Amino acid sequence: MKKVELFYQIDAIIGEGAYWDWRTSELLMVDITGGRVIKLSPSGDLIKEYQLGNKVGAVIGVENSSNYLLVEQRGLTMMAPSGARTELLMLLEANEQKRFNDAKADPAGRLWAGVMGMDQRPGVGALYSYQAGGLMHQMITDLTVPNGLDWTIDNKTMYFIDSPTRTVGVYDFNLETAEISLRNSFTMPISGNPDGMTLDAEDNLWIALWDGSAVIQLSPEGKLMQQIDLPVSRVTTCTFGGKDLSTLYITSASFGVDEDLAGSVFVYETNTQGKKANLFKA
Repeated sequence: MKKVELFYQIDAIIGEGAYWDWRTSELLMVDITGGRVIKLSPSGDLIKEYQLGNKVGAVIGVENSSNYLLVEQRGLTMMAPSGARTELLMLLEANEQKRFNDAKADPAGRLWAGVMGMDQRPGVGALYSYQAGGLMHQMITDLTVPNGLDWTIDNKTMYFIDSPTRTVGVYDFNLETAEISLRNSFTMPISGNPDGMTLDAEDNLWIALWDGSAVIQLSPEGKLMQQIDLPVSRVTTCTFGGKDLSTLYITSASFGVDEDLAGSVFVYETNTQGKKANLFKA
């Protein structure tokens, strides 16, 4: 029977944004409140740690570039391998009690990023879409903690999580225009709040459960297919990587808990394959 293994021990406050760069075979992640980006080798060795000095929600590869797009506390920056950052767009004012959270690039290279209240106040969050050279467009409003999202292989469906609702929204998605329309939703089949999410090559959902000590695999319709238990309670994100994209990398948080491995990164060898992570088109 397969089991979860420790990949990299770290006390990340809120380890998030697991991102497998298939171009370099490196795993990147962020520590949101620790304000750092961490780059790891396929064997679990630290390559580099970038200290940013403010909160950061996600790190995403950039098409035709060695740079990375960072979704920082107030907006977007471009980061070179050296760590030098260039401001791209600021959405939030310095005095606003809000921050960016989880984010991903869609199959067309647009960025989708959630904004939430610092105090997680219901209704103040939103999901935005951004295409390079344009403005950030508000796509979904009245959210609390906008979190995991991903798209199906045929690019016609987007799944999206607002964590405290414990539901996954299923949206019709127009790749050309980025228009979305809520089709239906389904609720978590076990305890814990859904956090980060990724889809595999068969459109099954893999969802990290905050306060659920697990990653679950759901069918496209929301049926529980598998539960992967972890030795930490606050599981935050997961992504497929490795040589054939069958290894699931899982991040966690140490915030608010006293657990030996809280905040560390784990791996689980699956019987399926993921997809290459989308790149941002700058």
